[in-house]
Amino acid sequence: MLASVQQAFGLSNTSLGVLLAIGVTAGAGAGAAIGHLGRRRRPLHLLCAILAAWGVLLIPLVSLSGFVGFAISFSAVQIVMGAVDAQMNVGATAALFTQPGALVRFHGLFNVGCIAGALGTATFGVTSIGGARVWPVLSVVLLLATLLWWVRNRSQPDEALSDEVHLTLASPSGDAAVTTSTHDEAGILAILRRDSMVGFLVVFATAALVEGGVFTWGVLYLRRELHIGLFVGASAYALGNVIAGVGRFFGGPLISSVAPLRALAIGSSLTAIGLMVEASTHHGVVAVVVFVIAAAGVSLNWPLLMADVGNRSSSPGSAVGAFTAAGYLGWVAGAPLIGIVADSWSLAAGLVSLGALAFMVAVAAVVLKRVNPGKVQSR
Repeated sequence: MLASVQQAFGLSNTSLGVLLAIGVTAGAGAGAAIGHLGRRRRPLHLLCAILAAWGVLLIPLVSLSGFVGFAISFSAVQIVMGAVDAQMNVGATAALFTQPGALVRFHGLFNVGCIAGALGTATFGVTSIGGARVWPVLSVVLLLATLLWWVRNRSQPDEALSDEVHLTLASPSGDAAVTTSTHDEAGILAILRRDSMVGFLVVFATAALVEGGVFTWGVLYLRRELHIGLFVGASAYALGNVIAGVGRFFGGPLISSVAPLRALAIGSSLTAIGLMVEASTHHGVVAVVVFVIAAAGVSLNWPLLMADVGNRSSSPGSAVGAFTAAGYLGWVAGAPLIGIVADSWSLAAGLVSLGALAFMVAVAAVVLKRVNPGKVQSR
């Protein structure tokens, strides 16, 4: 979709990055507000209302020919999308917060949806104008699915989330983190310093920047620079989500058996290699393969690191909230920053920059693994 939007309105890479950043920032704010509201409301009722609003807002996108109108409408869609993420997490967490492995597998279903959406959009797009006309179709599907879900489940038990459970927002790639709240009188910065986690916070934000960049600029590079068709580009995105989905479905045992920072180091190294090879090759098949490798490298970053945050911190509720904010800041900052690099030099240079950041994250993870490796006891 991004390649079509950029071409239709003649946007620079920087402008496209800013458009994404504005929507994600506002979506994070909406998600935070909805996440708080959702603790006092029945998750099913509130989520159905949000999904209905999302479906309605998708309809006018296809008819907007001016950039300002499109930008406002597109940002509104992203804002409601942030609310969907947060409220989905409220309902899932209320049911599964005592089973973290099951919750991670639940978010693997997000990737199943990404696969179906990407391939469906591409299939529809090859017979229409850039796939833009698929938005009203998606709207109808979303509204019908929401109505069916409401009719089938409106009388089922639907409890609000306990106040003892601390809920964070999903990442822009659909992950969630849950901890049990721990009361601590110290400020969040004091808690992070006490637990030797300030450096870890910076690494996490950088990892989130790379995570957002892989699926945004990695796919855009395939479409724009290598002139890979809509269907092949969407298939590469779908394959990346297959890897992420498989990882999340088996993420429960992985979280308990693999050191999160070791997994981060290995995954970030794969991401760095994938991005740098993608930026240097002119062979479409090779580029698709290494993009999938890069996507696989970031697929478990968010849940694995959040698990490690909960393990290291003496006040996990406060720490996870701070790390969630840092993750969103990294994702939001990354889109325009890589856009500036791409406009100043080339999109390939932007991918190389992302690869260098992924390599730095891998090195930092190895160093941080030696700092405060065990469970911090509550003080």
